[in-house]
Amino acid sequence: DRSRGLGDVYKIQIIITLEHYFLWFLFYSFVGWMYESILVSCQQHRLVNRGFLNGPLCPIYGTGAILGVAILGNVHNPIIIFLISMVGATILEYTTSWVMEQLFHARWWDYSNFRFNLQGRVCLLGALIFGLGGVGVVLGSQPYVERVTDMIPLPMLHTLVTVLALITIIDLAVTVAGMLEFERVLDSVSQVVQLSLIHISEPTRPISI
Repeated sequence: DRSRGLGDVYKIQIIITLEHYFLWFLFYSFVGWMYESILVSCQQHRLVNRGFLNGPLCPIYGTGAILGVAILGNVHNPIIIFLISMVGATILEYTTSWVMEQLFHARWWDYSNFRFNLQGRVCLLGALIFGLGGVGVVLGSQPYVERVTDMIPLPMLHTLVTVLALITIIDLAVTVAGMLEFERVLDSVSQVVQLSLIHISEPTRPISI
């Protein structure tokens, strides 16, 4: 009975940890969305929603931050954190760009105009910024974020995570469905244009009387 009780406690601790990680993911995804949207809006002099989803989230930032916290949470050397964050974020950004282009035939960012870029997917400046961001997250914001999430009562934590998870899943499903439908429409338009061009290019036959 005692071992069973300890197992139940361990399972509960795992669930709570995962719920905290999910909230951290949403928080850093929101921060990333704010950073991207403000930056691009200032560059283009108009309001721009830089999120992949309909909601105010950039999941790649949340993913990167959570990986940094999980891997570097016990590291206190800022130089090591900077280097690992820089390399890790670059790999994550390149992989995400490639996968999304394969799935949706579109790019959400392009660094072709930046020096020291790789196929426009990543660049040196971005890697340096993400390295600094990793230091800021691990040594700066994360201790305070953890302190706030630890203050949430368990019943409220379970309810909050459930509601936010449902909203995020619905948003993801609607976004992907809309993008796939848009792609099908583009394919249909492309086929119509190609058929029209073929019809126009065919020589006209004289009308026999």
